[in-house]
Amino acid sequence: MSARRHRLYFRLQRAAHLVRKSADREMLRRVGITTAQAAVLHLVADRPGLSQRDLAALLAQNESAMTTMVGRLAGSGLVARRRSERDGRTWAIELTARGREAHAKGRRAFASINAALDRALGGPGVPELAALLDATIDAFSDEPHG
Repeated sequence: MSARRHRLYFRLQRAAHLVRKSADREMLRRVGITTAQAAVLHLVADRPGLSQRDLAALLAQNESAMTTMVGRLAGSGLVARRRSERDGRTWAIELTARGREAHAKGRRAFASINAALDRALGGPGVPELAALLDATIDAFSDEPHG
């Protein structure tokens, strides 16, 4: 039972693409942002004052892409940038009131997305898939998922 025989790479890509597309549609419909933008809001909500560099590292994105994304979120009034107190050369990112509202709506949208995954995988399938995905992340990452 090899990965090649079961075309696991293809299946992972297809599943990830379809879930992402569905989740983006749901987020855009409910909140007006993408799942990638929602991930930034989530991280900033949990850790106010994160730098763009830290956000890029946490999301495994390059810094120029994060600069663009944060610029869009700031332009939409969802985040504010201020000079970091620790390092005046970097921007610290914080949610605005509008960003906190969007984050809350995004959490509700993700609840419906996760409910769809629960229905698709059934009760025991969720922890099993999570463990398999963690093992896959560990196998292909320089840093463990933990």
